[in-house]
Amino acid sequence: MNQTTIYNFSASEVSVVKKMLNTSNQEVKENNEIIDPNTKEIINQSADPFIVMAAYNKNYTTKAFWWGKRYYFTSNIAVTRGARYFRHIASLRNDQSLFLSALGDSIAYASPYATLAANVASMGVGYVAGQYNGAASALVRYNNRHRHNQIYLDMNRTFQYSLHIFFKMSK
Repeated sequence: MNQTTIYNFSASEVSVVKKMLNTSNQEVKENNEIIDPNTKEIINQSADPFIVMAAYNKNYTTKAFWWGKRYYFTSNIAVTRGARYFRHIASLRNDQSLFLSALGDSIAYASPYATLAANVASMGVGYVAGQYNGAASALVRYNNRHRHNQIYLDMNRTFQYSLHIFFKMSK
């Protein structure tokens, strides 16, 4: 972050971004990755260099950035697979949320603070599940409206997502 940017945001917003950057930098260091100075893309140095993003791909492809992950969908099959993946993640998080809630109920006799902690964790995991379910539904809807275009979905580290057109196809 440069000094000019810092003056345009509140101290709490700058703090959140700095925390995200520190987390990303730590992950890059731990995973022996590098950050492209121009695109800010996180590049895995051990990944196969022959795997590239194609103009048409039946699988979705991803790129990691300091702010989160970008999912590219260059075909309807890729959208279907991506939506299925997001729903699978949501299902796993729902299971975790139920477990944490049950755990909170079962340890209520031991400590009200432990119960509170388990229930708060359950709510957080439930939020993540909801965001992945929402992303799956939004992806399918967006693809239906932009069927002849290649699209991408950005998901940041707080599980907020947005959809965009990557490449406009001629009809």
